Amino acid sequence: MPVSATATVEGRAVTPLAPVHGSALRNPDGSVDLKWKRRSRLDLGWVDGVDQAQAEDAECYRVTLHVNDVVIREWTVGATNLHIPAADIAALDMPQNAHLLFAIRHIGRFAQSNVLNVHI
Repeated sequence: MPVSATATVEGRAVTPLAPVHGSALRNPDGSVDLKWKRRSRLDLGWVDGVDQAQAEDAECYRVTLHVNDVVIREWTVGATNLHIPAADIAALDMPQNAHLLFAIRHIGRFAQSNVLNVHI
């Protein structure tokens, strides 16, 4: 008798790993600095002082800013950091000292990574 089966293909082998070690700093001038570390789906080892091999065509990240569970701004950056000037923060017209949530995803050739959430 023939046997049949079903499988869900999720594409994990071609999906970038989520960034790690995210941090956010609200500077005295009102600007915000975000930093994180990328991970590579090709090189799971970690050697101090050496960047991991880049598995994607380009290093690209999607950063979204959420206030009260609403996306109010989005950036696409080509580095593992983002500086948001005080004027840009002020232009968002948020309540003073609002709780900010930054969601960072690595954009790959075929998919985006899971999210790294950074609170400030």
